[in-house]
Amino acid sequence: MAINYSDSTAREEIAMPEKYQENSAFSVGSDKSYGHYELLLCLLVAALLLLTGCDSEPAPVRNMEAIDTMANEQAEVIEQAPGLVVSLSPTRGHEATGTVVLTESPGAGLNMEISLSGLKPGLHGFHVHETGDCSGPEAMTAGGHFNPGNKSHGAPSEEDRHAGDLGNLDADGMGNARASISTAELSLSGPNSIRGRAFVVHAEADDLESEPSGNAGARVACGVVPGG
Repeated sequence: MAINYSDSTAREEIAMPEKYQENSAFSVGSDKSYGHYELLLCLLVAALLLLTGCDSEPAPVRNMEAIDTMANEQAEVIEQAPGLVVSLSPTRGHEATGTVVLTESPGAGLNMEISLSGLKPGLHGFHVHETGDCSGPEAMTAGGHFNPGNKSHGAPSEEDRHAGDLGNLDADGMGNARASISTAELSLSGPNSIRGRAFVVHAEADDLESEPSGNAGARVACGVVPGG
């Protein structure tokens, strides 16, 4: 039953312990002493609530269902990327990793959005290789540059070059490289399709002229283009 403490009748119905009734400081007969008793009741209720809260088990920070949900959401982000995503992994003794996102548009050819990390600062040769096989420890299984026109090695701006000659990526002081490259020499279908071929990142800069690969050094990362 709810008690209205402004009602003097309700006050008189509260039974006080005898030892408190003998003490005028706790007498129910005065408004001031009644306020003291009300304060004691509030403190008792607060203490009981605190003890009850301490007995309850803390909620888990994160359960397995939540972890699975987060993993699925991350997978959906990759699947919903606006293009074909190629993952690059490091070769033996190196740490370079990243992605190349491929999109095609009429008239512009193939666009590559490149994001890499784990490189040493500076320039790194970047090419499409003819074989989609990165299983070798140094990725030599990827073969040579993709060169359907049987041309010489050169710069991306030159007409006489391998179709897979994409020049250099520039890694910053933290070893990260970001670039956007578009070329009409490559596609995702037809004779110049790179499906089933491989992107390769080299340890050194491509000098853009030396045969067969611009003296770009070891292969530090490799990734196969899906769909071959």
